[in-house]
Amino acid sequence: SPHPAEAERISGTEERKEMTERTADTISGLFLIAVALAVGVAAQLLPTTIAKEFAGPSFMPTLLAIALGICGVGIVIQARSLPDTRRMPGWSKTDRAGAIRIAVVAGATAAYNLLLEPLGYLIVTFAFLVGMLWYLKVSWFLTLAISLIASIGTYALFVIWLKVVLPMGLLEFYF
Repeated sequence: SPHPAEAERISGTEERKEMTERTADTISGLFLIAVALAVGVAAQLLPTTIAKEFAGPSFMPTLLAIALGICGVGIVIQARSLPDTRRMPGWSKTDRAGAIRIAVVAGATAAYNLLLEPLGYLIVTFAFLVGMLWYLKVSWFLTLAISLIASIGTYALFVIWLKVVLPMGLLEFYF
């Protein structure tokens, strides 16, 4: 006699909770299109330069938005060609710890972006790296060393050598 869950599957009464590849790819493509639209709108809000240069501050983000939008449309079109019966095993039994890790990283990245302007690059980058490395269970000495070196190192790279203006936030009067 088969196991009760196996008997349900055989009898056809088991409710199908697994997502299809078609649905997952369509959702992914639409999400990419939404991100492209958000990046495109944000790019247009960047200040423009008066110089006669071809590319101003909004050029690369706009290019990125166009590329993301094209990729999203491509994924949606390709998803439409998939059979609606092909299942994605494992989607109904999502790894809870993995979902929490994704949410923590996404939340920390969102907080980084929201706090970058008011607090400044050095403070927010240092705090972000400390938080992420702590979350990954890196030793405190290594966490602080990596965060300090990476924050100051990337600041030096962008501001001193590449002449990129980064938000200073609370440290604006010291630098």
